[in-house]
Amino acid sequence: MAEILFVSEVSRVGGGARSSDNFDLDRAPSNAKNFRFVVESSLQPEEIPNIRFDIVDDISSASDKVLYSGVSNGYVGSVKRDRGVYIAYKSGATKPFKVKIYATV
Repeated sequence: MAEILFVSEVSRVGGGARSSDNFDLDRAPSNAKNFRFVVESSLQPEEIPNIRFDIVDDISSASDKVLYSGVSNGYVGSVKRDRGVYIAYKSGATKPFKVKIYATV
């Protein structure tokens, strides 16, 4: 199986529920089987497993919906094609981190 990078998003500094700008999950290849989340950070490598967050769908006329909960480095989830999602409810990070999302095809 091959993996194709289709999202590379950097978290925001500071507290609050929203931790990134919106990005799109619907850019994945049509034959994607799963999404794999990779966390990169300037933290020590042993601290990266402590970073956890959710991926949330930004719904303008209703409450936002959590699509992936408790995501950490190496997390694999089913394909959910949504536009306007964001990183939220992060924990374990003292500095910004990058989330790369790969589609397994």
